[in-house]
Amino acid sequence: MVTMAFPLRLGVIFVLVMKIAFMDLSSTAPGSERDEHMITRREIVEDDHPNVMDRILTINKGLKRKWRMYQGDIKLAKIDKKMMKAEEKTRQPLVKRGQIRNRRFIWRTRVIYYTISKKLKRDARRAIYGAMREIRRLSCIKFKRKKRWQKKMKYYLRFVKRAGCWSFVGRKYKSKKGQKLSVGEGCEYKSIVLHELVHALGFWHEQSRPDRDKYIKILWENIKKKKAKNFRKLTYWEVDDFSPYDVDSMMHYSLYTFSKNDKPTIQIIKTPWRDIGEKEKLTRTDVMQINALYNCKVKGGGWSKWSNYSPCDQKCRRTKERFCMSKDIADCPGANTYGVQSFYAKCRDDQCNTPVDGHWGKWNSWTWCKPYRERRIYGRRSRRRKCNNPKPRFGGKKCKGRRKRYRRCRLEVLPRTLDFDGLVETRGGTAEHEPCFFPFQYEGVMYRGCIDKHSWARKYWCGTTPNVDEDNAWGYCVLKRRRRRRRRRF
Repeated sequence: MVTMAFPLRLGVIFVLVMKIAFMDLSSTAPGSERDEHMITRREIVEDDHPNVMDRILTINKGLKRKWRMYQGDIKLAKIDKKMMKAEEKTRQPLVKRGQIRNRRFIWRTRVIYYTISKKLKRDARRAIYGAMREIRRLSCIKFKRKKRWQKKMKYYLRFVKRAGCWSFVGRKYKSKKGQKLSVGEGCEYKSIVLHELVHALGFWHEQSRPDRDKYIKILWENIKKKKAKNFRKLTYWEVDDFSPYDVDSMMHYSLYTFSKNDKPTIQIIKTPWRDIGEKEKLTRTDVMQINALYNCKVKGGGWSKWSNYSPCDQKCRRTKERFCMSKDIADCPGANTYGVQSFYAKCRDDQCNTPVDGHWGKWNSWTWCKPYRERRIYGRRSRRRKCNNPKPRFGGKKCKGRRKRYRRCRLEVLPRTLDFDGLVETRGGTAEHEPCFFPFQYEGVMYRGCIDKHSWARKYWCGTTPNVDEDNAWGYCVLKRRRRRRRRRF
């Protein structure tokens, strides 16, 4: 026993030293672009995420404000940022540019040149090469490393190490120095890089499709308020549908994406018990969409096939486009500077400016219980809906029914300010006509509103000093409505 004690102590000391050294190596460097609460790569490996999108959102969760992405992992170009600011001012839905319908955002020659930053180590490079290898195997798209002597090249991918995992959608046709695709800390996985590469090829997330309401249901009441914009739909003006809707797509949100209460934010209509999203690889539908967008059945250069016609515009016209797959645009007569040709056709009279009846959108979540009369235990909550699915156009009928609904509810805590004045007065009690003091302490608990605890009259009361237990200063709450100015009649 005495001979075994000394080696055992040495072993324990060695394990502790190695553990401390590993913790020091795994910590992030000071002055980095990540916050202190950013999840580490080790935590991501140990955590079991249902699909790729959840893994990406977990990594990007701790990003600083200037690095936050649209829909969780999409870097917006300057055009999209301007539209986003305009949306915040006017509170109108964002009209995003249509990468999939507009052929300017496609990699025309189906050959994508790339560079890899020296900061990306072995694991990141292995993930990048694996993702490119899978796309090359399943489609007609090829990847070639950009040479040093190709300095004048404008369109190529730059794999860089920035904060988080993100990419632009489609080719930046106004780019002069290539476009970035970030493989940050924790993103060194083939599935994550594959997801971002599909964005770079020109695809948004699957749940953004205009036909999604036929297959899934968005549970708006469970979504974080600031994240609701990530669930907006694209229109048929912006995207083409090359295949049926795919709930198993790698580009799909999960069931609990951006949930505020650990409840599902998305539900499949036909099979609500099913999970959503692929975890590691492209589905057959994903591959079908890539091959359809890049016309992989057409070999060689020259023109691609024409796209589907767009909906009729206000001028009673519809358009279709095709792109030049040759390196030299001169091989495709009629192409513009971006290698794209557009064709305009006149719509039929029955397709143009036909009346569109309005239909109600979905109800938003119920508001919290609000008082609406003085001295009442019960209040009411409300919810609204808009006539925007679609809006009435060209003389169509307006939506029928109520825009707002009310429901009776029991008041738990009366708010200090709402439709009433900021000052809550008291009547009766030990401090009559004194204003309420919020928050106040009663039986060791802090309250920020009027309560009915231990009230034999079942009336709401409040403290007029910070500590009711010591001062015993309280009174019954009386909420005054704001006075409305009466218009004088002449």
